[in-house]
Amino acid sequence: MAKKKTYNSKTKSTVANEPLVNYRADRLQFFNSFEEENEYTYKERASMTPLENFKTVTLMLKLHFQKQLKENPTLGNRIYFDKQ
Repeated sequence: MAKKKTYNSKTKSTVANEPLVNYRADRLQFFNSFEEENEYTYKERASMTPLENFKTVTLMLKLHFQKQLKENPTLGNRIYFDKQ
């Protein structure tokens, strides 16, 4: 005669284990016009330092060329600029 299987109900916790993040008060902006939004965007970009801009561009390039960099890891060691 086979043993009767007993099932224990395993309840998982419904609490998320994500880190808490504090957002700045000015994180979400509402604008009355596209011109106002453009002015704000240009002001924010102008306030960034050249090093911050370079880090942002490097991050965007790494995300965009993620597949190529995975196939050839030494591809992203140098950036060449065309002289025109």
